[in-house]
Amino acid sequence: MSTRRRKPTTPWPSVKIDGQLENAEREWLHTNAAGAYAMSTLALMHTRRYHGLLVAALDPPLDRHVVLSHMEAEIQVNRRHYQLSTHRFPSVAPTPGFRLLQRFDQDPLPRWTFRLGRHRLERSVCLIPGQNAVLIATTWFGNGPALLRQRPLMPFRELHQLTCAHGGMLQRVTMRPGEVEIQPVHSMPPVLFGHDGLFVGSPEWYRAFEYVEDKRRFDTSQEDLWTPGTFETKLEPKIPSYIVVAVEDLPEHPAPALFSFAHERLAATDPGPDRSLTVRRLAVAADCFSADQSERSGVLAGYPWYGLWTRDLLQALPGVYLARGEVDSAKRALRGVIDSMREGLVPRRLLGTPAARVSELSARAQVGDVRETELGAVEFAAADPTLLLFEVARFMLRFVDHTDEFVQKDLFPALKRAFDAIRRGRRKQGLWLSDEGLVITGKPGIPLTWMDARIDGVPVTPRTGAAVELQGYWSRGCRTVAELANELGDARVARLASSAGEACRAAFRRRFWCEEAAYPFDCVSEAVAPEQAWADGAIRPNAVLALAADRSLFHTWQAAAIIKRARRDLLTPVGLRSLAPDEPGFRGDFGETFEDRQQSYHQGAVWAHLLGALGAAELEMSPGDFEVEEELRAIAERAVREGPVLGHIPQVWEGEAPHRAAGAPAQATSCAALLWLLAVELRL
Repeated sequence: MSTRRRKPTTPWPSVKIDGQLENAEREWLHTNAAGAYAMSTLALMHTRRYHGLLVAALDPPLDRHVVLSHMEAEIQVNRRHYQLSTHRFPSVAPTPGFRLLQRFDQDPLPRWTFRLGRHRLERSVCLIPGQNAVLIATTWFGNGPALLRQRPLMPFRELHQLTCAHGGMLQRVTMRPGEVEIQPVHSMPPVLFGHDGLFVGSPEWYRAFEYVEDKRRFDTSQEDLWTPGTFETKLEPKIPSYIVVAVEDLPEHPAPALFSFAHERLAATDPGPDRSLTVRRLAVAADCFSADQSERSGVLAGYPWYGLWTRDLLQALPGVYLARGEVDSAKRALRGVIDSMREGLVPRRLLGTPAARVSELSARAQVGDVRETELGAVEFAAADPTLLLFEVARFMLRFVDHTDEFVQKDLFPALKRAFDAIRRGRRKQGLWLSDEGLVITGKPGIPLTWMDARIDGVPVTPRTGAAVELQGYWSRGCRTVAELANELGDARVARLASSAGEACRAAFRRRFWCEEAAYPFDCVSEAVAPEQAWADGAIRPNAVLALAADRSLFHTWQAAAIIKRARRDLLTPVGLRSLAPDEPGFRGDFGETFEDRQQSYHQGAVWAHLLGALGAAELEMSPGDFEVEEELRAIAERAVREGPVLGHIPQVWEGEAPHRAAGAPAQATSCAALLWLLAVELRL
């Protein structure tokens, strides 16, 4: 007799392991809302150098360092010993701790349930919100006491590096009642342990931990880990035992209170049973990208390796904050972007201290997105982030009006600076207006739109000239500035913005429609003279972005043609392709090398966040149409497919079925765009 699998009724992930390693190879993610995170496989067998139980943000939410990789655990029951840990070492089978693992639940804190003979043991991990501290709880469910031995394994390194055994670790340990302090590396702050047992110092190295996912991206994939010693604790039945690992200072409150506080904060991210289960799952996932518990608030672009990238921050902000009703957090994040502006332009990323700056500048090179030698050029390229400022302002103004202090003192002045910078032209930064009024991008060797992949400094998808989506952002942005200026009594700016928007729309209608393809050109030249003019007719989703931003750029029949072509050639079950399959240069798989990945990112890979633009465009075309709304709901909910990380949508999928996940395994824009579409536009 077959059993019917129950449909989940909560947004929190749960996986039955039953001692099977293949069931435990998915990843989990837990964050502290200030840049620190814990992440690994369900078996706690690290497969990436980015995995760890405490990856601290030393300049919150940036400058991440892996402080605590593992907390080895051994349970002694009478004379029986149980090893709970699972690791992979070269050329041998994984260590067998996973065979004792019964299930994993994240409801909302990560929890592992082990079956030890007739007894049961639970382990939970809790990051302290806003602090670089992790709390590990162990609860024994047996007939009598048991002995717990825990050994911290610690690499003490920057996120993208690996540690090799060396003789430079400082062995000094400071012990106080219930507390142990170490600082084996001068370049990092001290680490403190709060515990309820006995510490036995025995510093040593454990060698050759192997990270199988790293084999695909890096030349090295093995690491040595150091331990200061072992913590021993007597476990009484049903009474939790706690150990806390913290950078610089231990938390002030007792462990049970910290667990309760973290549990309540995360539980509050669930909007509740009145919303659809998909919306609830996305809302829970979106909270992972928020950094509203740090002084430098923002939206982290993706885990485990991306930081505060302004393009992603601005694209994701409506979904991460506004869709979840966190308007004040949205203001704080947007204020951070505004404060970073120079000469009216938004930089590509927000960087903190010099140490954080070095870490962030190396991130994309370390994961193979760009070459190390290209980083300086990438840092200062800033075209579409500035234009996206107008877009996020448009979304923000659906939640606050012109009387809001933030709008008057921060947002409107920033919009005016950005408007003036683009209107007056900044060719050295690669962003200016043509004589016709189109937005032009162009800087040798640097792609300034979101399609920014490069190989040896050469853009894979060169899009200089006038890119179609940037015209949509600019045209709609001019309207936003004009409307806001009228409401705030700035007649001069209102007049200039209205004029600039009209010029852009007029030039767009003359230059962008391709009759042969019944679809807009992806890019056109700044020059209009026949002997110099050119146009790129590749079928890409950028026309959908333009349509979603400003419907007035297109006649009704043109808008309908764009949606029809996008559905036919670009739409997949997990998002929109970045290039139609019948176009020259289409790449449907990611391959294995750096060059393979770069070729695929914008030459066929599927991006889930583009569904948000398609949905917005269709809803504006057919407002209040129940059938359109239901169809979009079905498309969006089908696209909410988990990648490697439980509860999260990856950065991209391969362009051909079965659409394997690629890029960052948990991405802010993917989650945020679908949450906005379902929760705000479709009101689910």
